[in-house]
Amino acid sequence: MTRFHGFKYGAIAACISGIWMVYLFTTKSVISPMGRFSLLFIPLLLFVGCYFSIRNLRDKKQDGLMSFSDGLKTGLQTALAYSLVMAAATFVCQTIIYPEFTIDAIANAKAHGIAEKVDPKLMSEVLNKMKQDIGIGSQLTKTIFGGMLTGTIFSVLASLLMRK
Repeated sequence: MTRFHGFKYGAIAACISGIWMVYLFTTKSVISPMGRFSLLFIPLLLFVGCYFSIRNLRDKKQDGLMSFSDGLKTGLQTALAYSLVMAAATFVCQTIIYPEFTIDAIANAKAHGIAEKVDPKLMSEVLNKMKQDIGIGSQLTKTIFGGMLTGTIFSVLASLLMRK
């Protein structure tokens, strides 16, 4: 097995995801409903990266033979590289490209709550929780641990399906 085979695929998938994220933050469309919805597709690139790194390992590096553990290691390398690059992209997006993101997102949610005539006490609780959830520290933690958890699940599934 090539020692760090999965890192390349994780970095490539994260760069593609990161470019999309930078676009959303640069245009400030990340706070729109469609922008937030499109962020749900970013983890799909992690799946694609894990799949292709494991498949490439099996088909090209090991002549079609691969153990479950080799596939899992490669998938975890892919997930680690993806998570770290995406954390860097998140940091850049929320601190350099669109530092007002948290303020604007909360103002947008508040305006929506007022328009929908949400109870002011409930709206205050939701906005306080939202402020904690979309802050930079919370986002970095979620990006790294969420990416690793998702990547682990994808890697287990792909390794089970592709082992020979």
